[in-house]
Amino acid sequence: MAWIELHQAVWTHRKTFELAGRLGIDETYAAAHVIRLWSWALDNAADGNLSSLSDRAIAFGAGWRADVAAFVAALVDAGWLNVDRTIHDWDEYAGRLLERRAEDARRKREKRPSARPPDVRTTSAGRPSEVRRTGPDLTGPDRTSTPPTPPTGGTPLTRRSKTHGSTSKTATVAASSLSSDELEAWNLK
Repeated sequence: MAWIELHQAVWTHRKTFELAGRLGIDETYAAAHVIRLWSWALDNAADGNLSSLSDRAIAFGAGWRADVAAFVAALVDAGWLNVDRTIHDWDEYAGRLLERRAEDARRKREKRPSARPPDVRTTSAGRPSEVRRTGPDLTGPDRTSTPPTPPTGGTPLTRRSKTHGSTSKTATVAASSLSSDELEAWNLK
């Protein structure tokens, strides 16, 4: 979670009173817009430079929905935003966060191995060179056919299955209703 240093003086700072007067709002709301702009800038302009952003983006980032050009002009006139559209004293407010982010990036960069780990294989043309196909892909759906279910009725015939140990299973079917293919599938032919 990101955080920003907030001085208690922001609520009663002369810049806040100036901003409130230019916008015709209470100073508490003026301070809240400034604080919201700072919080928004942490994710959208971490260096405090808003020069590439439109007035609308800056105003909406601060939670201002009225005249966006007037809001940005009031920020500049009050001194919360520099003429070059950088947040005034941004390093003072967000400096510790920016330093911590830079330190985290440096630490992670130094911990990152420079060589490829031994368990990562190189590939050529999308396939590792040492992989060989050894047979059909058996991971797909089972496409083997099963013998048809014998119909009922007609003259009963008995089919013996292969014995497993001393046990054998039998199935009774109606021979008159089976085709020659079905008789062969049931080993009755």
